[in-house]
Amino acid sequence: MKHIWVDATRCSGCKICEQVCAKVHYNVQNPSKTALKINTVFTPEKIWHTHNVCQQCGPDAPCIKSCPTGALYWKTDAKIPHLAIDLDKCESHFVCVSVCPYNAIYRHPALPNPVFCDLCDGEPQCMRWCPMGAIRIVD
Repeated sequence: MKHIWVDATRCSGCKICEQVCAKVHYNVQNPSKTALKINTVFTPEKIWHTHNVCQQCGPDAPCIKSCPTGALYWKTDAKIPHLAIDLDKCESHFVCVSVCPYNAIYRHPALPNPVFCDLCDGEPQCMRWCPMGAIRIVD
């Protein structure tokens, strides 16, 4: 399955991707409401950046299978197939948060639904706006 990948050798840690994600999905400049998390790791030898984002596990993903209302589903009619949510069906059980093997779905206290990467419906804006060209779509 195609998913977001951040090249740690190119990522500067600017977190513009986080700002873009929050703006696109929630119309706010608030990096706590982002589906892509950039983490900066400091050691005496070097500083590098890791990331955490939905791995787009596919139609049999644990989050999809565990959703008691069927709100999570695999969207195939987009430029890139991806995890999606039917907000009319979501009852905010957040079971998906606890079953994600990547810790890539989370509950934000100010939002009624789980937060996860939906690849911007097949056109990832984080990738588009990354000034370092560090974000890619990979299989």
